[in-house]
Amino acid sequence: MKLIACAGVIGCLQLIDKYRALWQKIMKLDSIRHYDAVYLDCQELKNSLASTAYHLSQMLLDKMAEDHREENQRSVKAEFTVMVSLWCRIYCSLVLMFHQF
Repeated sequence: MKLIACAGVIGCLQLIDKYRALWQKIMKLDSIRHYDAVYLDCQELKNSLASTAYHLSQMLLDKMAEDHREENQRSVKAEFTVMVSLWCRIYCSLVLMFHQF
């Protein structure tokens, strides 16, 4: 199933809310309808639609979490690189100072 693209965090959250609301609305619908000559049992269809709406919202939530994890990893790596380069400069300065004595 292809995931619907959303624009930014706000767009994704709005889509998640939309799918969750749709799931709740579907679950509240009657499963059985009685007509004069027909008896309709739509429980299976109802469950399938509700399940699809719920899974779409879950997929969007998982995608947001994955994107957040990747962004955090990039951020941590960048900060670590800055710290290492700073540490190397300080270490080199200390070594030079001690060699002068």
